Amino acid sequence: MKVTKMLALLLSLVLFCALVGCEKIDLSGGKDTDSDDASSGNGAAAGGTVLTVKTTLTGDETFRPAGGSSSEADRILAKIAAAEQATGYTVQVEIVSKETLDSDFVRVSRAGGKYADIIQTDAMFISRYFDKGYFISLEEAGLTPSQTGTLKSVDGIAYGLRADGWNHPLPTASFLMFYNEKIFTDSGVESPMEIYEDGAWNWVNLESLCDLLGKNTTSEICSVSVPTQEEPDLIWATLHAAGALYFDKDGVCVMDSQNALNGFSALRKFLNTGNTYTVGSYINGTADPTAKLAFANGRTAFYVGNASAYFDSASDSLPSALGEDLRLLGFPAMKSGVSGAVFTQEDTFIGVTAWADKELCQKILPVMFAPEEGEDPAKDLINSYFLNDADGEIYLDLLKNADTHSALGMTDNLPLVEEMFVRVVQGGSAKEILNNLQTIFNSSAKG
Repeated sequence: MKVTKMLALLLSLVLFCALVGCEKIDLSGGKDTDSDDASSGNGAAAGGTVLTVKTTLTGDETFRPAGGSSSEADRILAKIAAAEQATGYTVQVEIVSKETLDSDFVRVSRAGGKYADIIQTDAMFISRYFDKGYFISLEEAGLTPSQTGTLKSVDGIAYGLRADGWNHPLPTASFLMFYNEKIFTDSGVESPMEIYEDGAWNWVNLESLCDLLGKNTTSEICSVSVPTQEEPDLIWATLHAAGALYFDKDGVCVMDSQNALNGFSALRKFLNTGNTYTVGSYINGTADPTAKLAFANGRTAFYVGNASAYFDSASDSLPSALGEDLRLLGFPAMKSGVSGAVFTQEDTFIGVTAWADKELCQKILPVMFAPEEGEDPAKDLINSYFLNDADGEIYLDLLKNADTHSALGMTDNLPLVEEMFVRVVQGGSAKEILNNLQTIFNSSAKG
């Protein structure tokens, strides 16, 4: 099976580049002195020119991994070495914590100092500061799409698909809707793929499919597994599909009330009236402790999760359980919302800072990101890691067109997740849910 390759190798195939287009702040220079443990880079020669990188990542996925840990780590190191040899410059990488990066980057940038030329971190961090003048666009850095991959510009922010085999974790593109193709084939119900190809993949048709499955199949076939406290992606996806964005502004979290009410109401109706699979119940004598396993039982039609579930190589993974029948689509939008493809906290970006040495970036980055001779990154990715080519094409399209400004799914606020799960799954009106969440948003306990 294609997906039996090591996950680490898979995760190295795609990289997003979130580089922000905004006006550079005209402040005097400064110097950063705070950092965490440094990585095992080659270091700069005395008096040499250095491109500095701060990264929150460790292991094979970091900008400069420790050598010998994997074949992919060796490839990344070779790319770095080639860039250094071609330019005569040194790439110096330092591993820092997210907390240090968050505080020090803002502090130094406010003072007009160069914290680093390049920052490698998650989508939440990059998007949080795109409008403060702390990052520059690819164009301002003197880089072109042909040098840096396939770019998608959204509201002045340039995003790039990195399928060049160089570096880094596969973006999750939450929230994907996985489905079991065999269930639809056996029941004679139209495949979600056909609806998607007709341009009609939306919430109304999702509900219709679930209703038809309940009428056309045995009582053991369920339409969708309910979310769990550990896997609340169905809740996040529904809110996002309804347009219920929440965001942090001046230290206060705010949620779009009407869209949130619409999302919660639709989800409660969906779970209460659809032929849903309740986690912990029994099918064929087996209790499923998670929503993912409830889907992997082969008798549940839909499961919502992030892309890592598709690329899991474990023996109890979705691909192992469903094989060629495992298919994927983006989560359908509601009337006022958008597709469920969003950048989440796990999606890794590279940002060029407003005080970067542009000349270094112009010379080094194209070398580092250049595909190897004869390489067709997107085609190789699809051929190697997707059970069905159509799924791979859909997935790449979802990434390139994903919503980049939604904060949904970008939080580790456990009280928020717990409250949301309890209210949605165990009871409570949409208004009660929203009121409770707003209380948590504005409390000192928020994440």
